[in-house]
Amino acid sequence: NTKGTVAITATVNGTPITNGSPAEIEFVAGPPDLSNPLTQIIIDANDADADGVAENVVRVHVVDANGNPVANQTVTFSYTGVATAGGPLTVTTDANGDAVLRLTSTTVGVVSVTADLSGTPIPNGSPAAVTFTVFPDPSNPETYIVVVTDNAFANNTATNSIRAHVVDNQGNPMPGAQVVFTITSGDATIITTQPLVTDANGDAIIYLTSGKAGFVTVTATADGKNITNGSPAKVRFTEENIWVPKVFTPNGDGTNDIVRPIVNGVFNLTYFNIYNRWGNLLFTTNNITEGWDGKFKGVMQPNETYMWIILGTNSNNERVQKRGMISLVR
Repeated sequence: NTKGTVAITATVNGTPITNGSPAEIEFVAGPPDLSNPLTQIIIDANDADADGVAENVVRVHVVDANGNPVANQTVTFSYTGVATAGGPLTVTTDANGDAVLRLTSTTVGVVSVTADLSGTPIPNGSPAAVTFTVFPDPSNPETYIVVVTDNAFANNTATNSIRAHVVDNQGNPMPGAQVVFTITSGDATIITTQPLVTDANGDAIIYLTSGKAGFVTVTATADGKNITNGSPAKVRFTEENIWVPKVFTPNGDGTNDIVRPIVNGVFNLTYFNIYNRWGNLLFTTNNITEGWDGKFKGVMQPNETYMWIILGTNSNNERVQKRGMISLVR
């Protein structure tokens, strides 16, 4: 009950007959059987983007009573809903017993497909409902990437962040879109697990760290489509630093009367010392918020240049020591 070719040989008193051997017999499929559940309408591809290019695919498979594929059968497809067929609606089954219909659409919605076999409706799997779905629309200016936080310290801990906002082909925020961010220049690490999926607002956010000061550019895709608006997004990582001004004026006017370290980043101060030209210690503190008012033992020091030394650790617990000169001017 299986179609195919059978090869037959024969012997006479144990001696093979060679002439005409082997003899081949072909068993062919019987007539199509609509009652066989294997004669059916099958959805091979579904949920295509409604972009006029992506395809939903529906296939009719035709067998005989024994389940053998039946070729050269006339199948006529019909469908309701907004779609365009990629070929004729009347198709002849191939050697596998299959006839295929490919559909595209630019309209979001469901398309219902039925089929007849030589004029008789195929009941199994009918109707086959395929869906054309919304998709990310990079051409819409509302699909973009944007910097959320910037100027993080380059200490491998502080983060900059970038957000992708995705709308669909109908202009609505699109949840569930798969977003992948890529660093295109600069030295940084994306610490957010990728790919991301947009939330109910159509947003996906990544966070980046770096151990090197400088600019980093980032691009993104949504469901494989390049997001061009706002791309590339540029963030800056800044160097952690501590320094002291070159001049201060302790004249009691309330402006620039006290000199203290200026910190860019995180700094644990061991000491901030001020020395005169003879190397005498005039001021010391381990409090980053405290500074020198120009006095030593209550006496204002003369207008001249003084040396400062700073020792401490940065946010990575690395030892930092700096020194320089500052002028006292009244």
